[in-house]
Amino acid sequence: MKHLLPLLLMVLALSCTKEKDSNTVVGKWLLQERIEDTGGRIITTSVSAANNARVIFKGDGKIAVERAANNPLLEHLMQYTHYKTGGDGVIEFYTQGSGQTLKAYFSINNQLLLQYEARCYVAEKFARSN
Repeated sequence: MKHLLPLLLMVLALSCTKEKDSNTVVGKWLLQERIEDTGGRIITTSVSAANNARVIFKGDGKIAVERAANNPLLEHLMQYTHYKTGGDGVIEFYTQGSGQTLKAYFSINNQLLLQYEARCYVAEKFARSN
């Protein structure tokens, strides 16, 4: 019995794996859809994979945008270098020392949905990417 406890602890330690947290913004996200309320009309625009617009949330709080040079998608995020999330479902984009920020509400349910604070409703849907 005395020898079983160390053996059991070793087996448990080796069998534990760190699962990827699918409920985090960290990672690469491919833009799939843009939703805008133009004042009475909601316009949903699908984004083709050919446009290849991605946002990358790094674990150290930095953000990067990947897109073709002539692609206007995600232009509003290009000026920011960092992000921080709050427990209230708010994400704040900022560049250190600039004083400028952009706040959005976010939710993750197989997709990332960003709803930006703006005069009119603007949202973007993203899928996890490689």
